[in-house]
Amino acid sequence: MVLLTPVLLLLVLTVVQLALLWHAGNVADGAASRAARTAAVLDGTATGGVAAGRAFASSAGARLSGEPAVVRGAASATATVSVHVPRVLPGFPSSIGRTSVAPRERFIPEPDR
Repeated sequence: MVLLTPVLLLLVLTVVQLALLWHAGNVADGAASRAARTAAVLDGTATGGVAAGRAFASSAGARLSGEPAVVRGAASATATVSVHVPRVLPGFPSSIGRTSVAPRERFIPEPDR
């Protein structure tokens, strides 16, 4: 029993670390998606997308590893967000990033449809 206790403790801590990693990935994915969608609207801006990504991560209780990167191109808006992952065990990443792409809204006159 004495030999199994450290193994069991390591197993429990590994499960906790993987859950933290999974949660941080979901928060980063949501923040990137929100940032891309905000920047992709008809009158949206990249700055608005950055603010939306930052606000989403903050409301989820996550700490960003860096400033969200939002690029508003001609056909789409791309956002990349990196979130800090609390470390319980060494050897796991300290941050996780996600990227989201949203097509840009554009006005098409009725005769051109």
